[in-house]
Amino acid sequence: SEELATIGLETVMKMIFLHDFVHGDLHPGNILIDRNAAARGKPLRMNMIDCGLVVEMGENDHVNLVKILGALVKRDGLLAGQLMVDTAKKCQASELDVHLFCKGIQKICEDDEENNFLESVGDYLADI
Repeated sequence: SEELATIGLETVMKMIFLHDFVHGDLHPGNILIDRNAAARGKPLRMNMIDCGLVVEMGENDHVNLVKILGALVKRDGLLAGQLMVDTAKKCQASELDVHLFCKGIQKICEDDEENNFLESVGDYLADI
């Protein structure tokens, strides 16, 4: 439902941009949905479980993620790919590998041009 999608998006955005961490194993099996009995109208509530794999983001990681997401929102896959490579902790890729990776990210952006970026983030990550 639209309500659930909104709650999910808000939850992930708060996790990344407000609390500076990422659930390292976020998939449908680790998300429970229920009604919040304490709230009026009993709105939906999202509960994330199995948080044993959590990646804490530092300030630099946060800034880099914002840059990468910004490039993806603008459908600039070449820039997004280059930013991913530049921010990788260890990169042993050849110049050709980097070029092909960036072209692949650009192709994902072009192939998905008709869709709303925020609705397709999971698809992008799966493709990458």
